Parts: sequence; structure tokens; C-alpha cells
Amino acid sequence: MGIEELLDVNDVARITKLSVAAIRKFVLQRQIPYHKLLKAVRFRPSEVDEWITTDGKEACNQRVPAAALDEGDLFFEAAVGVTEGGKDGK
Repeated sequence: MGIEELLDVNDVARITKLSVAAIRKFVLQRQIPYHKLLKAVRFRPSEVDEWITTDGKEACNQRVPAAALDEGDLFFEAAVGVTEGGKDGK
């Protein structure tokens, strides 16, 4: 097997026709296969394809519990809509 070009969150959102926030939530819940390179989250196209045909159908019907959104987590700000100005967006 050759080396696959890795996808970022935006690529996976475009391919799956889901929002970037939805893909980030699936990463938070560890429902979609991903790989961390330093602080970056990347996806293998073959694993995303497998996820779409099997696990993705079930994952898309689940909601992220509020307890899963910890401030120290990688995607907290994006998942809850925090802007650079602060937690309340000001």
C-alpha cells in the first residue's frame, strides 16, 4: 500500500457533505478515524471511506453530550463557537 495524501477537517466535511463542526464533534467522540500530527488532526481517505460505509451512518444519528466539550479539548472553541475575543464572543 502506498502513502495516502492526508485530508484535513475541511476536506472531510466537503467529501461527506457534513459541517466542519459535525466532523470535529465526531473527532471529540472518537467516532471517526483520525491521526494527530503535532496539534493537527488529519484523516486517511481510505479510513474515511470505510467510516462512511459502516460507522458513519450510526455516528451521524448521535449527539455530542455537553460533558464531552471540555475547555482543554482540541476542538472546544470551534464546537461551542468561541471567537478570538473571548468565550462570550466579545
